[in-house]
Amino acid sequence: MSQPGRLLHLFTAVSAEPASLTAITGSDEVDQVIATLTGTDLVRLLKFVRDWNTNARTSSIAQMILHAILKLRSPEDLLAAFENKAPEELNPMDVDGEGEGEEEEKPKSNEKQLSLKDLLDGLMPYSQRHFTRIDKLVQDSYMLDYIVGEMDGGLFGGEVMDTDHTNGQSNGHVNGDVEMSV
Repeated sequence: MSQPGRLLHLFTAVSAEPASLTAITGSDEVDQVIATLTGTDLVRLLKFVRDWNTNARTSSIAQMILHAILKLRSPEDLLAAFENKAPEELNPMDVDGEGEGEEEEKPKSNEKQLSLKDLLDGLMPYSQRHFTRIDKLVQDSYMLDYIVGEMDGGLFGGEVMDTDHTNGQSNGHVNGDVEMSV
């Protein structure tokens, strides 16, 4: 849990494999681990999800893991995990209590305890941005389908039925008046 890059790689590999029909993440084992995470690890994973969600390339993995957490854990579990955290416990670089440098050993005086509200405030704007981007891509794909459909129908002054010569059928005009070979 202290290596966000390796954890992201693991979740990416799990999502690329054939999915289990019953698993939220695509793997029953990963779902089981998420369902049994301790409070500290759950908060740490949610912080990683928040960070991964800021990048369009990793946002799909972040959204998948966030969905799994919200489905597998109760709201009471999430609140309890955040209420028991202190700022120094949330440092992912300091796993065993020994910092690697002067800066990591001293907690910042202006650093406050991470709350669920703070985490959600960090997740929501990026999630909105990603969903807006995906919605625009879907709309653009419909526009392309329409344009291609109009181009196919507009080439010969009317709609042209697109069929295959190998099946014993010919390409022809939709109403059957004129048969053309393409």
